Order: sequence, then C-alpha cells, then structure tokens
Amino acid sequence: MTHSFDSEVIQTAIAGKAPDAGGEIRADCPKCGGGQRDTLGVNVTTGAFHCFRCDLRGNLKGNGTDKKPLAQFLNDQARPVNTHPYAEKKQIQPNEIRQDQHGNWIIPFMDQAGRLQTIQFIKPEKKPGEKDKFFLSKAKNGGMGFKGAAHIIEGSEDTIIWCEGIATGWSIHHATGATVLCCGSKDNLDPVMAWSVGRYPDSKKILAGDNDKSGDGQRVGAAAARKYKILFACPGMNGDFNDMAIDAGLDAVKKVLDNAKVPGQADDVKIPDGINAADLLKKIFPDPRWAVKGVLPEGLTILGGKPKAGKSILALNLCLQIALGGKAMQVIPVEQGTTLYLALEDVQRRLKERIGRMLEFDPAPDNLLLFTEWPRLGEGGARALDKILADNTDTRLLVIDTLAKIRPPSKSNGNLYSDDYAVIDTLKRIADKHEVSVLIVHHLRKMEGDDVFDTFSGTLGLTGAADGLMVMRRNGTGQMIFSLRGRDVEEQEYVLEFDPWMFSWKIAGKAVDVKSTDEKQILFDCLKDADGPMTPKEIEDTTGLRGHYIRKTLPALLKEGTVQKLKRGQYQYINIGNNGNNGNNGNNGNNGNNGNNPDESAEIVPELFPPDTTGNNCREQLKGSNDKGSGAIVPNVPNVPTLCGNNCKYADLENMVCIFELITGGDDEPTPLDQAAENCPARKGAGS
Repeated sequence: MTHSFDSEVIQTAIAGKAPDAGGEIRADCPKCGGGQRDTLGVNVTTGAFHCFRCDLRGNLKGNGTDKKPLAQFLNDQARPVNTHPYAEKKQIQPNEIRQDQHGNWIIPFMDQAGRLQTIQFIKPEKKPGEKDKFFLSKAKNGGMGFKGAAHIIEGSEDTIIWCEGIATGWSIHHATGATVLCCGSKDNLDPVMAWSVGRYPDSKKILAGDNDKSGDGQRVGAAAARKYKILFACPGMNGDFNDMAIDAGLDAVKKVLDNAKVPGQADDVKIPDGINAADLLKKIFPDPRWAVKGVLPEGLTILGGKPKAGKSILALNLCLQIALGGKAMQVIPVEQGTTLYLALEDVQRRLKERIGRMLEFDPAPDNLLLFTEWPRLGEGGARALDKILADNTDTRLLVIDTLAKIRPPSKSNGNLYSDDYAVIDTLKRIADKHEVSVLIVHHLRKMEGDDVFDTFSGTLGLTGAADGLMVMRRNGTGQMIFSLRGRDVEEQEYVLEFDPWMFSWKIAGKAVDVKSTDEKQILFDCLKDADGPMTPKEIEDTTGLRGHYIRKTLPALLKEGTVQKLKRGQYQYINIGNNGNNGNNGNNGNNGNNGNNPDESAEIVPELFPPDTTGNNCREQLKGSNDKGSGAIVPNVPNVPTLCGNNCKYADLENMVCIFELITGGDDEPTPLDQAAENCPARKGAGS
C-alpha cells in the first residue's frame, strides 16, 4: 500500500545529497529510520520515492504541474553567506552566494522562460577521487541534467559573453562588467545560444572558450561561434579565463576579450615583428647578467638531484653568498644583490639553523628574503612572483625549492608534456621579464640514463623549456659531480666537496682533472700496497680501472720514478728516498739514502734523470738502427768503474753483469761486463 507522506519531509531528508549516475538520491528513511543506511530512494527525474524497508511511497511532483519542486525546494532552503571556499580559491567575488546545510554552494540554472531547471552544487573542498562540482540530476537529458539552462550573471548588455564554468564567468564579468551566461559545459554552449543569441540584437556578442589541452574547448567553442556568427576569444595559455585572471590579472583577460575575432577571419593571425640578419648584427645588446659567473646566468635553470643529495643546501648557500657579495661554492666571486628563496619544503626553524651554520658569527643579511609558503601557479603564484620581483628590482636570484610545491595539480585528461612545458614556460617568462636568474630545484628519477640531463623526473617538456640545467649526482667513487649545460653556459662538470665547517658545497676542481688524479692515485696505491710486481691485467682486476687507462698511465709513473718495470711486463713500486749530494762535475759526492733498491732486472728509464745535474754522466745518446740518437740520456750512477770510459748506469757491480744487454736483447740472464763492453753502444759512441 502506498503511504502518503509530506513531500517537504522527504525533501529535507535528501537536501544537499548528490544523485548517483542513474539520477537517484539515497537517504535515511524519515519514517522507519532505516535500521540500515540509505534505505530511501528518490528519483530526481520523476520525483518518485520509496523505502526499501517500510511502506513509504509517493511522488514529489504532486499533481504533475510543478516541473521542478525538488530543485526549487533546495534553492529556497539554501542560506546566503558572505563567501565560500571555492570562490576564495578561484579569487572571485559573486554578488550573492547561497549554500546548503552541507556547505555546498547552490547555483541555479534557468531556462529561456526564466524557470529554475536545475542546481549546480560546488563542494567547499575537493576530496581525492571526487569531483568538486555536480548537477542535481545526471540522468535527465542525456546525462547532463541542464541542457539549455544557464546561470546568468547580470551586467552591462553592451556586451554579452557566453562561457562554460561559473568561476570563468565571474572572472570575465569582473574584467569587463558584461552580462555573462555560464552554460556549465562545452556541450551546453550550443543549446543555450540557440535561444539566447537572438535576445541581444544590438549587443557585442563573444563566446569565451576554454584553452583545453585536448583542444575540445576551443574546437566546440569556435564551432558554436561560427554557427551563430559571433566573435570568439580564447586565453593565450592553458586553462580558462579564470586561470588567466589568477595568473595574469583581469586586465589581461579584458585585453583578450576586447580583441575577440570571428573564427576563421584572416586577421585572426598576426605576424609578429621580425628583423633581418643585417639589422640584427648592427644591434648592440648588453651582456647577460650572471647570478654566478659561468654557472648561473639570467633566465630559468633547473637544478636536479636525488632526494637528500644536498640540493637545498647548495641553493640556500648561493642565495646567501649573493646577498653578502661573497663567493659561490667558496670559489666564484659574485655581485651583491637581493635574493629570494622559496623554501617550500622547509620550516623557519630549519632555515634558521642552516643559515646560522653557514654564517658562523657573521651578521645575517637583510636582502635575503625567505618564504616557506607560496600560492601555486594557477592560484595566484605567478602574479605574486611578478609583484615581488617588481618590488625588489635589484634581485639577482630567485630560488623555487621545489617545483612540485608550486606547479598546479595535473589534470586527469591533460597532456603531460604540455603540462610540464607550460609550467616552465610560465616561470621563464617571469625570469625574462625581470632579467633575473630563476633556479628551480627538482628531483631526478630513480632510473639512470645514458645522458645525465635526461634523468629529470617528468617529461622532456621540463628540460626543453628551460635555459639551463644543473645536476648533482654521485659517481662510482662517491664523489659529488656537478654537471652544467645551458644556452649561455659552457657544458662542463665540477667535483663538489661538502665543507661541514661552513655547511656548504665547495668546488674542488673540474671533474675531468679530479677524476684523472684520483684514478692515477688508485693505480699508484695498488702497486704500493702489492706484495710483489703486478701486470697491467692484475692491476685492472684489482682496481676495476680500465685496461686502456692503466697502460696509458703506467709510463707516467715510470717517468716520475715511483714505479719500475720488470721483465715480462711486470711493474713494481719503488721508493726513491733521498739521493744525497751528487757533488760537482769532477766529484760524485756521497750517495745519500736511496731507500729500497730497485730490482736488479728492472728497466731503467733515462728520461727520469735530468742531464748536467749530477757528477760525471755518460752523455752519449743511444744509437738506433739509423745511427741517429734517440735522445735518451744515460744517467749517472756513482762509483761505477770506467769500464766503457764513462760511468754507466747499466753496470750491476754486485753481480758484475750488464743490465743493458738484458733489457735490449731479451736474454734470460744478463751478459758479463767484460763481454758486454766489447759491443756496448755507449762505449762505441764515446769513441773509447
């Protein structure tokens, strides 16, 4: 049996609840109380309601003549308020805001006869996985529930403007003072314009489209404008006119709308001013400004690194040194100026501690401005940056730490590359406008790449729009490598060392130089710590150094006199020690302390010993097959008998053998001195 029940009681029970995809609202039954949740179902299209547990049945439409009793009831029950969180977020000031008992902003949509068709609800905050806006009925009229209905913002009828969203409509109204018809979506533009365009025969009429990344807003909007022969305008940035108002201001919105065109007109396209090559070469441009000479020019640079790599410490220290007019990374002198540091992942307590450690006992500068909060781009962040740079014209460096804290949330239907490029392009325009260096701190992805500059988290849209790139990463030996690449920066790499006393990074040198020195030291230490001689292959297996590098570096160690080469390609560390006093040209002086003696079978490298500096040296050049000297100087060895008429380094007096015969002839045993002397090229060269 159908039970009669007061419709207002039912309407109160479901007030503020959103319908599901089928156009039904579920609520607790006001008669039986449910026992289970949401036993009452109300169809917002037909007005029929019933409880699944008791006999409560009925229809909210009464005699069927009142087409929208539920929408009207909810609209009437809403109470006026001064503001709403959504309006504050979108930076709009509607003439009237009404909200229901749940805090939803209630926005009426009217048909061509001025009758209430439906209501749009806007939640005070958006929860994860939920939409912040919905209409009373999604089931009616092809799932839209408001086809042909619009929310009208009254204003001057000199200009009439159609748009999609409520926030967009209010931003347009604030900028122009015009009457604005908010249609709710791109698909409702045509149904609303079908009855409303003819109402304003003498007005300037503009369709304000959204600049969606998908292009749908522009395509549908331009098609509707062409159909009804009115003007069309679209913001010159990703988003709608509300986004443009927040980022660029109402004047920018008005300028775009004032220049609206009929879609397809030839004058839609304006060719920018250009210059020919001859005139370009005659122009004189000022040198680019540098925040850090050779490292950080004006423009936008991205600093990337793994989490906790020390990026923030580097960025803060750069700001501090520029504010003081000190030295960046303890090496590069910088010009003094104001610096702005957006430490959006920090708190003031940590900043105080870090700056205190960097300064020690020096006074803190008042031209380093610190912020731990900043509005996001799309929510006023860009305009705030523009204003603070305009207020501080001597600013040399602006640091944004980190990018994730200032970029707008990604849209589910957006293009990731376009999103990334648009964010960097927005910040780059600010940097170029104020001729300042903007440094953005960002993270690297976990996966390594062949090119370190391809490891930034995100798409190539980030790195493609930036002027310069910096990467901090540790190499296989634990060194912090600081890599640079940019339009105005020579590509290079430095090694950074962390100075705990100054709490800052310090440039230790160019990475190629430091790396070469470190690898050479590894090779040297390997031979020094070895129990005996080693081959290049054994050195490679022990150290992990490349074989080519080892074979290239060993001759340098031989030349330095710290390593000797034995037979069959073995190498051994030697300690030269103190060579004592070699005396004058006629006196060999004393032998001093020679440390540990080289192996008797070792190859002696004459180039290690400079000529004309010790005793009576054999100065004959060893002859080659072409009888021309090789340029190798045979060094002096004290107390060697004049078997060849000169002192000879090749004589092993203890064993009375000639080492030269061994290293040139390849014999297993050296030739006795008396036999070697007969064929000694050094002796023949001396004419003895």
